[in-house]
Amino acid sequence: MRTMIKGGWVVGFDHGHHSLHRNFEVVYEDARIVYVGQKFDGRVDETIDASHQLVSPGFVDTHVHADHRALHKLISDRGRPDFFGQPYLEVAMPRPGTRIDGYPNSLTPEQAAGNKILELHSLFTVSELLRNGVTTFVELDSQIMMQEALWRQCERIGIRGYLGAGYESGRWVGGKGGRLERVMDEAEGLRAFQEALEFAKKVRESGGELISPILAPRRVDTCTAELLRQTARASRKLGIPMATHAAYNVIEFYETVRQYRMTPIEFLDNVGMLRPELN
Repeated sequence: MRTMIKGGWVVGFDHGHHSLHRNFEVVYEDARIVYVGQKFDGRVDETIDASHQLVSPGFVDTHVHADHRALHKLISDRGRPDFFGQPYLEVAMPRPGTRIDGYPNSLTPEQAAGNKILELHSLFTVSELLRNGVTTFVELDSQIMMQEALWRQCERIGIRGYLGAGYESGRWVGGKGGRLERVMDEAEGLRAFQEALEFAKKVRESGGELISPILAPRRVDTCTAELLRQTARASRKLGIPMATHAAYNVIEFYETVRQYRMTPIEFLDNVGMLRPELN
């Protein structure tokens, strides 16, 4: 089936650069674009009038979290003074030994068995991305069960995803009196890294056109230097891109400077991650 879109403005790509064109037409047949220009003289089966709209290639969202509780972030626009006003710390840092209720990334395999929350979050994420014009996305740092749920939705609906199971050497928790405390477990970080590495290989070996792997150590301030170095080495060896959170938070910035006497960006350079393959 051949379809024509009569655009008001059409975003094109010419000689290595994007270009903007008034009153252009876009014609596609099945999954292939056959014409972009001012006037198509061939046969079409359907015409879509977008003469008052912008016609664009699909957007790319390079930072997606499929399992975050958006409502809490929307209603919390400022955090406590000792958190330097960072609102996400109010809802993402549980007390030691506890999990955040309703947060898919906290589910154990036993809790996830028969639980539809993973499918709900993954379907909602993919649907919202498509509704806003995104056809390729990068999901970074959710656990493997969420990544697998996204994989199923990508193949079901037809959206491209870079998927990478998150791993880290520790985490921030709400300690005594509500103060932030960082709890580290280097052995667990290395175990989770190996698990993420196997998932990345599985994605690549699947041979699917919609899914690609990415290595995603969650945050600079919760990963050891050795874990990040191993990530950089694996990225080079396997040809897999990387993604992480760095210079994203006042506390993270000063903790990195205090511990390594380097800014987060300098630290990434020091461990070999500051390369074009890093998101």
